[in-house]
Amino acid sequence: MSKKLINQIISNLDDNKALNINSLSLKGKSDIADYLIIATGTSSRHVSSLAEKQLMI
Repeated sequence: MSKKLINQIISNLDDNKALNINSLSLKGKSDIADYLIIATGTSSRHVSSLAEKQLMI
């Protein structure tokens, strides 16, 4: 995953009012992912909307 994509995901989350956005490097720790991006929302509906919008990137 490129830094550009990570920044785009984080920016998208921020634009859509996600809370507590964090990215963790998993390089050398996982075979299936290089980064884990975690965010919270204000409600289950908000979190579902955030997830849907990430699929459009």
